[in-house]
Amino acid sequence: ITYCDQYYVFGLTKPPRCPARYCTMDLPIQCYNYVTINDSTRLSSYGESSFDDTTLFPRAGSISYVRFVSPGGTQILGTPTYGSRCGTRYSIYIDTSNTPYPSSVGETVNATACGYYGGNLCYASNMITITNCSTYYIFGLTAPPFSSPSRYCTVDLPSQCYSYRSINDSTRSISNLVNGTACDQSLFTSSNISAPTYVRFISSNGAIYNYAPGGSNMCGTSLPGWTNSTFPTNPGDTVNAIVCYQYLTRSCYVSNTITITNCDSFYVFGLTKPPRCPARYCTG
Repeated sequence: ITYCDQYYVFGLTKPPRCPARYCTMDLPIQCYNYVTINDSTRLSSYGESSFDDTTLFPRAGSISYVRFVSPGGTQILGTPTYGSRCGTRYSIYIDTSNTPYPSSVGETVNATACGYYGGNLCYASNMITITNCSTYYIFGLTAPPFSSPSRYCTVDLPSQCYSYRSINDSTRSISNLVNGTACDQSLFTSSNISAPTYVRFISSNGAIYNYAPGGSNMCGTSLPGWTNSTFPTNPGDTVNAIVCYQYLTRSCYVSNTITITNCDSFYVFGLTKPPRCPARYCTG
């Protein structure tokens, strides 16, 4: 596969047998027709300056499709910045608490872009679009709602923030007190922390339970998995963490190492094979 700036070229070989065929996906036009912005002064870690987007992007009624690329950040920040950051006075972020990023390839959602000011998280706002283009996002942007200078803030996130498996399973909740023998060994087969399975939990609070369960028969298993490791606080950061599995009164009967990545508005977990069965990652 060769990356040719705004498209890919595939060097194809003969399939191993018939009937076999290469499958394609249909993406909207903005996934191919966009403006690329690579500007590290947009990062949320950058201080105040006078850069301004009010003249760069069109007013309501028109739209400009943009792809943000590293090292200048790959997507618009999903949490507010307090104070003047991102190379401007009034920084703009996406209110992902109301509109999450689209999870399906080819999907486009409308989202609210907010500007923080004077303690008000969304003092001024405008509507934008976000399109999932498989391995990246395209933003349909209009001019920010503030008077100048104001600017869209970006964050540089690792690849696992875009390529992960979503798990929405309420039986993993720590509040599920039904005893069971559910085991994650067949779901997460790699024991190598450098090659985990990347997972985003959708149910409960979207994270592995962060306290000792206090018992062994929870979340559909007799060895509930939990962690007391500190979650990364900065978007884009990844930490190693220890997951313990409680058995009766032993809060860390067995354990294994995982990774936790802060993807701005959610966490992605790099999960490895639990050390034995029945052991399961619990959420709550």
